[in-house]
Amino acid sequence: ASLLVCKLCGNWRRNHSCQAVTHHEGPDTAPPAQPVPAETTKPSHDVYAKMEIAKLSAAKISNLHPVYGGMGAMLTGLCDRSTCYMNCILQCLCNTPGMAEYFTNNYYQEDINRNNYLGHKGEVVEEFGVIMKAMWSGLYKSIRPRDFEFTIGKVYAGFAGNEPQDAKEFMLVLLDGLHEDLNKADTTLFHGQLKITVQCLTCQHKTRTFETFNHHNLPLASSKECSLQDCLKLFSREQKLDNHSAVFCSHCKALRDSMRKVKIWKVPPILVVYLIRLTIDGRRIQVLQTNVDFPLENLDLNQCVIGPKQKLKKYNLFAVSNYYGVGLNCGYYTAFCKNAIKQQWYKFEDKDVSDISTSSVKSSAACILFYSSFLFLGERFMLVYVCRGRTIHYLGRQSKVLACPTWGTAELLLEEVCLE
Repeated sequence: ASLLVCKLCGNWRRNHSCQAVTHHEGPDTAPPAQPVPAETTKPSHDVYAKMEIAKLSAAKISNLHPVYGGMGAMLTGLCDRSTCYMNCILQCLCNTPGMAEYFTNNYYQEDINRNNYLGHKGEVVEEFGVIMKAMWSGLYKSIRPRDFEFTIGKVYAGFAGNEPQDAKEFMLVLLDGLHEDLNKADTTLFHGQLKITVQCLTCQHKTRTFETFNHHNLPLASSKECSLQDCLKLFSREQKLDNHSAVFCSHCKALRDSMRKVKIWKVPPILVVYLIRLTIDGRRIQVLQTNVDFPLENLDLNQCVIGPKQKLKKYNLFAVSNYYGVGLNCGYYTAFCKNAIKQQWYKFEDKDVSDISTSSVKSSAACILFYSSFLFLGERFMLVYVCRGRTIHYLGRQSKVLACPTWGTAELLLEEVCLE
């Protein structure tokens, strides 16, 4: 089995936060003995079926107003049609590989930072954890997470009422809330990097910056039909910045016309792709019904990523957020999610849950695509998904964290464990 190694020298290193830190003296330092996992059987989706779920209190269950008679784990509907934007995002995130065991086994409890002034004293992550446990228990046909809705409305006033909202905006708010409430943990599931190059057209001076992203905005390459790869190519096309878009050149010391190029430097384990379907024509907001052909399996990003590619893997789709409507305030959201246990696609329309065919997953309503690079259920891969100081948790087992101290815990990116 292989675990984390130093990305600089290739040797095994202990975590900088561990008490038994060994100083990194360079590439010639001898690596410690490689740990051997307790068992070496091939993992499969059965692991999720056997996953232990921390029990909710009677009060928490009561506040969910559950309807009993569930179809199985992660097949629970969410009541309240007025918050369909919230329902579809919750379904997609609760189906995200790497988050289930972290929340259902209460690992997140040790990572909550109640003193972060940017956070919410753990309230957001606590209520999200309640939903995750309830949905993975498989006991309920539907639940109504009113406590979660109240908490979100309290910390983000824009989501306090029953007005229609944008699913993407809610997703970003929720991810930010979880990040700030858990900022003691190394949560890099959704974080990638963009490299932005701006070249002055007067003196040819170039500036390069890197930006972190937790979702990837893609313009549609056509108004009728295009592929996801077409959209990725359009995103990377050079853009001229002139007139009101002119930028300040540090070499010329003045505003100059420039060329701007954005490239993907590093992709995260969970890649969230937002297809930009909203267009503004004067005062009218329209939704493009473009058919985008996106792969359900083996999305290859080698041609799009310009950073290190030695560990770049192909991506598999596990969830889709769909929007049906002609405008922002006159439509509704649904989610398509692939169940990790049954390996079957399901449609989530508020409280209603039904199975769908694989061919139904692609539609002109797809607006947010959720891809994973590290979970291949039924094959020989096991996910290492949470770094919590001294241990990495992966599908119920633990191992010492090994990494180069010069990188620190913030650079312990999520890896895979391959069991031969």
